[in-house]
This record gives sequence, C-alpha cells and structure tokens, in this order.
Amino acid sequence: MKNIIIGTALVLASSASFAQTTVGPVHLQQVVTGWNSEAFSVNAGTAMPNPAGCGATDLAGTTINNPGYKTFYAAALTAMANDTPVLLVVSNTVCEGARPRLIGITLNRS
Repeated sequence: MKNIIIGTALVLASSASFAQTTVGPVHLQQVVTGWNSEAFSVNAGTAMPNPAGCGATDLAGTTINNPGYKTFYAAALTAMANDTPVLLVVSNTVCEGARPRLIGITLNRS
C-alpha cells in the first residue's frame, strides 16, 4: 500500500510540470485591466502559446479567483514600469474566458 501511495504521488508531481507552457523572455507590450471585473491580461507582442485550444491567442489572462493573481499583477506592473523581460507561464489545460490562462510570471534581469 505504501508503494502505491508513493508511486501515485510521483506520477501526480511529474504530470504537474506538463500542465504548463512557458514563453519568453519577452517584454510586455500591454497590461489590460477592467471590463468590470477583477481580472487582467498581458500582451507579449506576439501570439501566446495555446496548448488548451482557447479561442483567442492575442493575450493571456487571469482573474482574482485564481491562485497567485495579486502576485502576477504586481509582477506584470513591475515589468511594464521597468521594461523588464519576463517569462510568461500559461496553463496547458484551462482557458480564462477565450484566452490562455496565465499561471505564472517570472521577472528576469536584462
């Protein structure tokens, strides 16, 4: 039983890394907010990767209901203010509305 639990945990942990796609480093061209909701999207100046098959690829977005929203928003604003290159991480399995769901932003030094 112990081996089954450990094996299952390893499979789940390894599959989590496949649930995301990273693009970059890129310089953000836009941070889009509003539309009467606690949400924002980022524009990298190129089509976003679209492993989840979302309807639009111009932006990647997230809402306040998603874990990390405030951290992503702070990172996006910091990157825009300082023209700092970022890595954008989108979900391979979930869309946010019609666009790829943003699940991470990594700021890099120039």
